Amino acid sequence: MPASLSTRAAKEFMVRNKWVLLFAVLYSSAIFYLAPVELPIVDSGVYADLANNLAKGHGYASNFVVDARDPPGYPVYLAVSMLLFGDFFMKASLALVSFLLILAMFWLTLEITGRRNVAYASSFFLVATPLVIYNEMRILSDVPFLLLLILSFFTYIRFLKKKKSTLNVALWGVFTGLAILTRYTGLLLILIFLAHAAYLKLTSRKRKAAFGYKHMVLFLLTVLLVVSPWVAWRAYNGYFHELLYADRTVNSTNIGHIEMKIEALSSSTGDPLNANAISIDTYVPVQLVNFIRACASIILFITPLVSAVFIYKLYLYFFRGKRKKYDGLLMLWFFTFFIFHSLYPGSLDSRYMLSLAPPLVIFFSEFIADNWKGRKNIIILLIVIQMASAALVVNWDYHARWQKAQTEVFRDTGLWLKANAATDAKVMAIGYPSPTISFFGERKVIEFGSEAAPDYVVISDFFSPDITIDRVSEKYGKNYVLLKEFHDVKYRSDIYGAA
Repeated sequence: MPASLSTRAAKEFMVRNKWVLLFAVLYSSAIFYLAPVELPIVDSGVYADLANNLAKGHGYASNFVVDARDPPGYPVYLAVSMLLFGDFFMKASLALVSFLLILAMFWLTLEITGRRNVAYASSFFLVATPLVIYNEMRILSDVPFLLLLILSFFTYIRFLKKKKSTLNVALWGVFTGLAILTRYTGLLLILIFLAHAAYLKLTSRKRKAAFGYKHMVLFLLTVLLVVSPWVAWRAYNGYFHELLYADRTVNSTNIGHIEMKIEALSSSTGDPLNANAISIDTYVPVQLVNFIRACASIILFITPLVSAVFIYKLYLYFFRGKRKKYDGLLMLWFFTFFIFHSLYPGSLDSRYMLSLAPPLVIFFSEFIADNWKGRKNIIILLIVIQMASAALVVNWDYHARWQKAQTEVFRDTGLWLKANAATDAKVMAIGYPSPTISFFGERKVIEFGSEAAPDYVVISDFFSPDITIDRVSEKYGKNYVLLKEFHDVKYRSDIYGAA
């Protein structure tokens, strides 16, 4: 393409999409300024450590105890960010994903509905949900996975509209493969696409025109081409980690537990007459707990109003027969991931519900647009309620998690250990967010009860410490003296060393 044509096309693109581009720039700038918002958890430390080793040419190796099957997509992205942005890699990587997420959601909605007002609304409401706002500022793979998820569906729908485009099939396969390399739950995409393709094939009057088998074969081959280097590398190298920083001494078991007590009270004083008149105290399947948590996460973090509109959409779809062209695909998207996260025992964190947000937001945005003319005042009220509920949850999140992480105590503690402790030193953390020692201090963390005696003991009031330094000394037969202390208005951190 001649330079003049490419320049003209770029200008037309900028003019046509100026408002969503402006919003994306402003939003990602805010993310760059505010992020990251929390202390690094174990996953964050692993991702950053893998990325650091990649950026320094040490290969795909980690100093943490990690699952060697963890996919490489996000660490590779972080490594590239480290090389490009240096010390600003966290802020830059988070801001870039936020920018692309807004554009991808806009394009997906526009492709599905053909309505720019719905596309504007969905791109806004997606990043305005508390679940997305919080997770966009964490060094975790969930939001990048959400971005690739949206791009996979976008290219799939583009392919459905332009079946003869080999480029669309290739991009569809590339984004699906990258989603799998970012989170293995991306494998559900293949199940969704195969199910939807089969449905189109069976229900179309012109079956040959509905979906070509060669297209699906090309898609699967492209996915395989994208993921095969990682599969081959894993098959050849086996486990990649070296146990330098972290030490797992406790095996955890997921188990559901529900307790309910019904008390008999005095009608005159209100005092309990028999505190255990009826008591239910039993263990339940993990899947039930997952289901309850999934529903609660959707209602709370994607907001009750969006959830209510989705229930109304289900009513229209199944009982009133009001169905739009891609409603079935969006519902297949939602329910496939919802059922998986309700059944899979490791899906207890609300961040796993991110993959459910786009279909809900698209339905909500369509509802707003469809009812704008006839019920403008009511719709404005609903938008106000939606934003107010989101603001309340974000405000709660800020005080519960964001504000709690705004401290330099643990960073300073980690950097002190990095500068003063031997590289093979073992650090025991008590009442302390132990991942920060590995993240900032790059030293091995052990728990109380470990067979090896610690070289250093760090005690903090971040959690309520239930073990004193005297008890540590008694257990391991060593005397520990205070070497350094860090504190601010929120927390304190005391570093003890073996005398």
